[in-house]
Amino acid sequence: LWGNIFHQGTVWQASAKTIPFFLEILRDGPPDAQLKGFIVRYLHHLAMGYPEDFFPGVVEPEEAFAIAEGYTDPGGEPDFDDQRRTMSWVRDCYQGVEEAIPELAELMNSPELEVALEAIAVVVSFPRRAELTVPILREIVRTKDGPRAINAAISLACLAGPSALPDIE
Repeated sequence: LWGNIFHQGTVWQASAKTIPFFLEILRDGPPDAQLKGFIVRYLHHLAMGYPEDFFPGVVEPEEAFAIAEGYTDPGGEPDFDDQRRTMSWVRDCYQGVEEAIPELAELMNSPELEVALEAIAVVVSFPRRAELTVPILREIVRTKDGPRAINAAISLACLAGPSALPDIE
């Protein structure tokens, strides 16, 4: 899948359509922390390409996907010279993962540290979901310690800005 649905930072026509299946595996699949951590990381890549290229900044979806606004891919053979079409694939992946943020946000409190850290990393890429994720991040920063709290503090600072300082201190 890594090379066919997400290849060297590129998503394709079918990429966004895989998101519900990955979410189903997270919900109903085997209770394997390594697998779940991989899936959350994979969803982050589907949405952002290489998230580390943006961090600590965030994507402003309205600006980033303006060229594809209102566009629906007609299907058929891909035309990689059609920037509006290829950006619609990127937009659809971003929006698909963004819609899953409530489910992914629950994983920030996962008992498996690897899963929690991946979930904390993914929510920072979705500022339009901050009203849901910032309170959870604040709670993690106040009540947890170690890598979970440190990563939550970093994500909180990115999403909440200076208002996060009292929680982080």
